[in-house]
Amino acid sequence: MSRQANIPSGDVVASLKRRIAHIEGREVHFRTSPVVSEGWPDGFSGASAKVPAKELSGALPRWHLGLGAVDRMLPNGALVHAGLHEVVAASHGDGPAAGGFAVALMARLLLSLKRSNRSLVLWCARGLETREFGRLYGPGLMAMGLDPTHLVVAAAERKEDLLWAMEEGVKTPALAGVVGEVGAAGLVAMRRLQLAARASGVPAVVLRSARDARPSVARTQWRVSALPPVFADDGGQAFPARSRWRVTLERCRGPVTGAWPRSWDMEWDHETHCFHMAAPLAGRSAAQAPGDAGRTGHLRQTG
Repeated sequence: MSRQANIPSGDVVASLKRRIAHIEGREVHFRTSPVVSEGWPDGFSGASAKVPAKELSGALPRWHLGLGAVDRMLPNGALVHAGLHEVVAASHGDGPAAGGFAVALMARLLLSLKRSNRSLVLWCARGLETREFGRLYGPGLMAMGLDPTHLVVAAAERKEDLLWAMEEGVKTPALAGVVGEVGAAGLVAMRRLQLAARASGVPAVVLRSARDARPSVARTQWRVSALPPVFADDGGQAFPARSRWRVTLERCRGPVTGAWPRSWDMEWDHETHCFHMAAPLAGRSAAQAPGDAGRTGHLRQTG
C-alpha cells in the first residue's frame, strides 16, 4: 500500500515519515508542488506545500486596483496574492461601506484570475453582523461585479468557527480568495491566516468594524468610510451607478514608493467594475456627506 504526501523529499518531516513508514512496512512517495508555465500553483494542498514566497508571488498574476496613484503605494504596484489583507470600517455605521470595498477588491481579484480555474470566493459571515446589516444581496453583488454564483457563504455565530472556515478556505487552491468578518480576532489567529495564504497563494481579506480594530500582521490595512454615491436614472427610478468611499491605506508591508497613511476619495464604476478617483459632487455641501445612501446598502438585504 502506497501513500502520497505534498512534502519535499529533503524536508525533515519527510525524513521522519520515511522512517515511520519503513517501521510499519509501508511505502511513502513524496512529490513537490511545482508552479506550472501559466503561473498557477499545481497540486497545492494547503500550507504544507513548500514553494518559496518570492517564487510564488512572482508566478501569480498582478492583482491591482487599477488606480495608478494607489497601486504605486503597493509593493510592485499590486496587492499580494500570497498574504493577508485587512479592511476596517472607519466607524460603526461604515460597516457596509467597508464590505462594499471588500466586494470591489474581490471583483478585481477575479478579474486578475480570469484565465485560471479559480473563480470562487468564500465569504465567512458572522451571524451578528448579518442580522445588524442584513444578508448579502445577490442583485447588489452582481451590480458590483461579483457574480453570486461565484460566491460561497459560510455563516457562523462563533468567531472560532469563522476563523477555522477561513483557514481551511485559504488552504483550498480551488478558491480565488477568502473574506472573513471575524471581528476582534487576535494576532495568533491572524498570523496563522497570513502563513496559510503565503503558502497557498490564496489571499485572505479580513473585515473588521471600527470597534474591533486591532494591531495587524496583514500585508495591507485599509480604513474605509462612506461618501454619497452617484445615482443614475432608469425610467424615473434612481439607482446607485457608482459607490464612493474615502479609503485610507493605514499600513503596507514590503517595499513601497511612498509613505503611508495615505487617503483617497475613490468610486467604483458598476458598469466597468473599475476604480476611479471620485470628483466632488456638485450642489452638495460637506455637511450633507456622507449619508446613509452612501453606505453601499444595496449589497445587503434586510429581513
